[in-house]
Amino acid sequence: MSTKRARGAPAVATTISATGCRCTMSGEIDFSNLEEFRAKLTSALHIGEPVVVDLRAVTFFSLSATRVLLKVHDLADVLQCPMQVLGSPCVNRVLHLSGADTELTLPHQHSQRFRY
Repeated sequence: MSTKRARGAPAVATTISATGCRCTMSGEIDFSNLEEFRAKLTSALHIGEPVVVDLRAVTFFSLSATRVLLKVHDLADVLQCPMQVLGSPCVNRVLHLSGADTELTLPHQHSQRFRY
């Protein structure tokens, strides 16, 4: 497992196992660290292998981050990498409000009721 945190970047841990890759992030994901977010997600994709994007410890998730997540999801489809996203309440809310929850694989989360 590798962990790296640059100034302004979310904490990232990537684990590769026989069942695929897990990319775990915590902290805030916003305009200031979108490139780091995109790079870490893209590097987690390996042709034909599943990837789990674990955002359960993310405390802020911008709409721009949602766009990046959707672009990486499209790339995962091209590479035939099944991608599953585990989100924190704030991530799930942004994904729901933007409609991205209908395009991503979110276990049981897209059917939850959100409080505004």
